[in-house]
Amino acid sequence: MIKIFENKKKAKKINKELNWFKLDNAALIYPAVATNKWNSVYRISAILKDEVDANILNTALQEVMPRFPHFNVSLSRGLFWFYFQEINILPSVQLDDNYPCRKMEFKHNKHLFRVLYFNKKISFEAFHSLTDGYGALVFLNTLLFRYFELVGHTIKKDEYVLNYLDKPTHEELEDAFARHADLKSRNTWSENKAYQLVGTNIEDGKLHVINGIMSASAVKQIAKTYGATVTQFLFGVLFKSVFNYQKIMGNKKKPVKISLPINLRRMFNSKTLRNFSSYMNVEFGADDRNVELADIIEKIKIKTSIIDKDYVMKNINANVKAQNNLALRITPLFIKNIVLKLVFFMVGERIFTMTMSNLGKISTPEEFEKFIDRYEINLGAGKLNKMGTTVITFNDTLVFSFASTIKETCIQEEFFKTLTAMDVKIKINSNLI
Repeated sequence: MIKIFENKKKAKKINKELNWFKLDNAALIYPAVATNKWNSVYRISAILKDEVDANILNTALQEVMPRFPHFNVSLSRGLFWFYFQEINILPSVQLDDNYPCRKMEFKHNKHLFRVLYFNKKISFEAFHSLTDGYGALVFLNTLLFRYFELVGHTIKKDEYVLNYLDKPTHEELEDAFARHADLKSRNTWSENKAYQLVGTNIEDGKLHVINGIMSASAVKQIAKTYGATVTQFLFGVLFKSVFNYQKIMGNKKKPVKISLPINLRRMFNSKTLRNFSSYMNVEFGADDRNVELADIIEKIKIKTSIIDKDYVMKNINANVKAQNNLALRITPLFIKNIVLKLVFFMVGERIFTMTMSNLGKISTPEEFEKFIDRYEINLGAGKLNKMGTTVITFNDTLVFSFASTIKETCIQEEFFKTLTAMDVKIKINSNLI
């Protein structure tokens, strides 16, 4: 069965005339800073209530691909920029028998995503230039919709999934950064360096994942006692856990900064399925490490209250202006890559300690509740950052995930111990051996 899936020569042709796509503004950095051993990959998964039928999943995947032409691409190298080249073969599902978020290959006719299955789990992994978490979730849910139909279930079409038979719209394929940037603005964006986690490195290519599965309503109720949102509350617990690790491991001078991704689609009324996210790096210095959790959360509430259009436009404008700079545009790609690698090394992941990405509560067709137990999302290893965290909620199940390339688990233990002490019941699963 697996050999049939991997035989690309037997895949159906999509079309005869192939297209190329520009990378969106957020996507440009990822191929430039990739190495022989690393590039930016993340995963979003659905854990079903029944075993996955790999043959049916493969059929569903090939049927939904024409709805996502910007996913049916490989990465190509031009004279001045990387670009996406549409390819004439369809992807095939793969058995999930390795560590998550492995490096993607940049080869001709090689897709920049994987659809994997194992027992009751279906996972979508993507190179970050392709799309962000929202776009990945739309793709996965559209795939699941068709899969459930082929299995024999009846599901009503609604706004939460795309109809795989529809044609993609221009708005879904656009670079929303370019459309919304204000190039007349003089906004700038700069930050100081942050504390970096240290520890015992895991072997290359291995990502250790620890998931905490808990009641979303229980967490929400506790967050309310602090007058906070779920994101602000969990953010506070995570900061407190990192402070504890910093005390154990030393290097207390640099501030702890956790990056909070921001989905811009609602803010700008966009339907793009490409990257359209910004971020806020929330910072706590040495004076904040000994305060109580309630004080941390209060400061987080104040810091995150400034997130609005004006705030994120500073980032959008600075990045789009840099992309449109004439000197940079006419610089050959091999020189651009050297410059971008240097910039990334100096101010990329060095300006934050880790990321906490919250995709929020997932909206799906009502029938999905009968077939899906929960969702999970995992960030791949950073080039410098040793750990990333994610939150995703489906029905009343919230999954908080740690993905790490160091063996020490003090942060994870402290985080879940804090929640358990508040009477939150947590089920832990992990790929740790």
